[in-house]
Amino acid sequence: MFRAALLLTILAVAPVRAEVYCFGFLNTHPERKELPKVEAEALQAGHMAHMQKMNAAGRLLTAGPIATPGNTRGILVYRCKNVAEAEAWTAIDPAVAAKRLTSEFYRWQGPDNFGEPLMSAVKADPKAKYTMVKLPLIVFRKTAKWTGAGPADVIQRHGVVVRGLLQEGKLRAAGPFLDEQGKVGLVPGAIGLYVFAATPIEDAKALVEQDPLVREGYARLDVLEWYVANEAVPAARKP
Repeated sequence: MFRAALLLTILAVAPVRAEVYCFGFLNTHPERKELPKVEAEALQAGHMAHMQKMNAAGRLLTAGPIATPGNTRGILVYRCKNVAEAEAWTAIDPAVAAKRLTSEFYRWQGPDNFGEPLMSAVKADPKAKYTMVKLPLIVFRKTAKWTGAGPADVIQRHGVVVRGLLQEGKLRAAGPFLDEQGKVGLVPGAIGLYVFAATPIEDAKALVEQDPLVREGYARLDVLEWYVANEAVPAARKP
């Protein structure tokens, strides 16, 4: 029981209410080829239309491109039953079908109403106004040192760090990835993620590098900058 309680602290502060989402990464397809400008623009238009359709259906809560150079090109957050459902919705995206992008989804336990009420507002009126912001998004990936559900003592100290960052208003969201049984720490390769309040990416990275999971070699970091609607992500707590 003690160990189970510790695992609930991983990349989360055990909010009173929490939801499970499908958090997805759109990555460059390994067979991606350069296309004529007209064809590339048509695919991009189809990609945007597909996301609008997913929003109108009440599935897509929020999305946005990644500003950081590299393999990850964008983020999708769905309201879903399981990862397979999110993958099926994304597979019919013209940019995915044309082998421009691939998808990588995880069940993510995040703050209640992530993406709301903006999703409902845009669903009702596609021209609803919102403000795009650039937020540091840091993904925790497992190293070879991680075994089983992870080191209980380090996870306990990690939980203290997360609570502190939230209370200081430095984080806007944090949460673990869950396996299909809803268990923490057992998803192959991945642990969870942080979404910081607007701050220089170097400062966010420096803070996370002090996390015991990173400092003691159990996690490595994917450090990204995410363009996302400000209204879609819970506001940071006031310190």
